Amino acid sequence: MTAKPPTLLAATSLPFFLPPSFPPLTFSFPPFIFHFLGSNQIIWFVDDTNVYRVTIHKTFEGNLTTKPINGAIFIFNPRSGQLFLKIIHTSVWAGQKRLSQLAKWKTAEEVAALIRSLHVTEQPNQVGLSLALPPS
Repeated sequence: MTAKPPTLLAATSLPFFLPPSFPPLTFSFPPFIFHFLGSNQIIWFVDDTNVYRVTIHKTFEGNLTTKPINGAIFIFNPRSGQLFLKIIHTSVWAGQKRLSQLAKWKTAEEVAALIRSLHVTEQPNQVGLSLALPPS
């Protein structure tokens, strides 16, 4: 029986798991992040802007259609410099409706699962969320 690959990856191991044709992921954290570096609390910043990602292509009839691709949740601990990455596989979106709401729920589930898996002394006191803004 083969072991499952880890789903939470360190940032340094990313190039080994992403194929060369993988579209670039970007993450943006709020500018006030540096304010929390000097505090004694453990604070995490969560970026969920890349959870639900799609590619758009034309059909033979000329219509545009979307196809989901792998997404990611970035969780950053500014105090220790750790960056957790959770890959959200495309199978999560299969047969689902209300995808933007599901993306928020999926983010909350994954962050809660990561917090529960850590030792009590490593769990954050606060979690900040970088909200995805709709395109203008």
